Amino acid sequence: MLPSVNKRSSVSNHSHIHRDSVQSATIGGNQRELARQKNQKKLEKQKSSSKDKGENRGKKLDDRRHRDAEVMRLKQQKANEKKNEPSAGASK
Repeated sequence: MLPSVNKRSSVSNHSHIHRDSVQSATIGGNQRELARQKNQKKLEKQKSSSKDKGENRGKKLDDRRHRDAEVMRLKQQKANEKKNEPSAGASK
């Protein structure tokens, strides 16, 4: 007896391969879309998180800048006072 031969033509094999590549391209497109949406949510969260948290809630930008500048002045003043104090080890 003769061995059985695959009766599919080469054309049908190629169309099967093409259909698979189109399907995988669709899946990749969906993945890109999901990644874009995820990144967009992350960016929105970053924008809103810095201005709406704790002490910043309801304050204008200028108010926050003045408050922050005052905090930095106090820190710098404390650092200068600490630097100008004679240290205990230096008196020997």
